[in-house]
Amino acid sequence: EAAACTWTIRLLFVKMLAAKAILLQTVHHFHIPVMDAILLATIAGQATGSFGIFVAHEMLHGKSRFDHHCAELLMVTASYPHFCIEHIHGHHKNVATRLDPATARWGESIFAFIPRSVFGGIAGAWRHEKARLERRGLGWLNPRNRMLRYAAWLGLFYALVFAIYGTLGVVVIFVQSVVAIFTLEGVNYIQHYGLER
Repeated sequence: EAAACTWTIRLLFVKMLAAKAILLQTVHHFHIPVMDAILLATIAGQATGSFGIFVAHEMLHGKSRFDHHCAELLMVTASYPHFCIEHIHGHHKNVATRLDPATARWGESIFAFIPRSVFGGIAGAWRHEKARLERRGLGWLNPRNRMLRYAAWLGLFYALVFAIYGTLGVVVIFVQSVVAIFTLEGVNYIQHYGLER
């Protein structure tokens, strides 16, 4: 039963990557007008934010290093890879406290929450990585710093998209990512609103 669940999640991972590749190929091959391409990217972003990140989340919680790397790859395609660090080492530990940027405070608007959650999550991921490396006697510039690795992966991903699909491809991925991030953080807002412990 557990193996079936694992392979189902892995198949969904492939489906999410394939959907993004099909989106880019469609926009490029059929010369979709810019506004139509942005609309398609918006729809793809909603799917990524509500479904694709759920797939990455499940893989992140698995025991397999392969699944963890797949989760990281999927989050790179959503331009939000720091989630892989902050969710496990920050959110799980600090949920429903003032230390968790992904917990909306009582009376906090969604417009105040989303920037605090996004930038607070990035800062939290950096803090965790710095502390993790320091415990091993390593500096933050060490190649084992996952945040540096994620930055390199993001740069490589966008460069690859630009090389194959041009500027419009980059715009499509960027819009898809922004919508996915807002969708994810909107879900976070609703799920954790006003929780305290």
